[in-house]
Amino acid sequence: MGNHVERKRLFIAGICFLAIVVAVVSAVSFLEYKTYNRKYNEKINALCLELEQKYPDISGSDIMELLNSDETSEENYFRKYGINLEDNSVIKQNEKIFRNYLILNITLLKLPIPQMGFAP
Repeated sequence: MGNHVERKRLFIAGICFLAIVVAVVSAVSFLEYKTYNRKYNEKINALCLELEQKYPDISGSDIMELLNSDETSEENYFRKYGINLEDNSVIKQNEKIFRNYLILNITLLKLPIPQMGFAP
């Protein structure tokens, strides 16, 4: 009977631990998305303002239509700068944000394990 109670207690502790880990990782992932999205939008905004200023014949609606279209190109404009569109972020600041959050996620996942008694 005591063994059954101990297993039940460990199971409940494991479920609680898993719920906390999922909640923390979800919160960090959401924060990462919001940060990444904000930086990306700031750069797109600056690019659009520059286009509109230097090329007044291009309207804001033309820019928005281009940004919101589903069309893509096989040509990679950024290849000449050593950027692979599948592996790299064009916006270097976003690459740094991703790495920082990746380190944070790994750190958060490793911290509680020894304290919970699950480490070997």
